[in-house]
Amino acid sequence: FPLLLESISPFETGAGGATRFFFLLSLAVAFNIRDIESDRKANVKTLPVIYGEQMTKFFCLIFLLIFSLLIFFSPYEIKVKCALMLSAAGAAALIVFASEKRPEYFYSLWMDGMLILQTIILLSVIFAGKFSLP
Repeated sequence: FPLLLESISPFETGAGGATRFFFLLSLAVAFNIRDIESDRKANVKTLPVIYGEQMTKFFCLIFLLIFSLLIFFSPYEIKVKCALMLSAAGAAALIVFASEKRPEYFYSLWMDGMLILQTIILLSVIFAGKFSLP
């Protein structure tokens, strides 16, 4: 209902939501890599169990590519696009290094932390220059 009261562009509601979806999807699927063995034993069918670790990483990188393309063609300011692309690059690096052999903090701190880091990068870019020191 609040969306009806505001003047929101179709990008912000459609493609804007899709960008968030693909960024979160890439991290959520990569998060399943740590549980391959336990999922296999429990007969849980996740992408890493079905397709393996390397193919799952490939899928995650494709999701990030879709995210990046949506950002690139978005009406956002260039500084916002750069901030979001930077977060995509960080997420891609984490996905490449994801493995079921990685310690728990890799997933709990770094993978989950990408969501917070993306917000920090975005807010710092948006508010940079808006406040000046005396």
